[in-house]
Amino acid sequence: MTLKPMNKAKADRIAGLQAYLNSKQREIDKLLRDYGHGVRPSWVSSDLMLAREAIVRMERAIKEIMQEDEHEPQ
Repeated sequence: MTLKPMNKAKADRIAGLQAYLNSKQREIDKLLRDYGHGVRPSWVSSDLMLAREAIVRMERAIKEIMQEDEHEPQ
């Protein structure tokens, strides 16, 4: 199997998803830095969960975009 170069639209979509993913990771890092792993306000745990779920969704979306190339005719 030969790898085809990715078209610009897909590369831009992946870059956008990756930027969002990175921002969610920074959000997690900041929350943990500010509130730690121990006792903290309940909203912190909720925000951490939502950010982690967003990261999983973005990783899945990036994977799906990457797999689109594998299914396109050559």
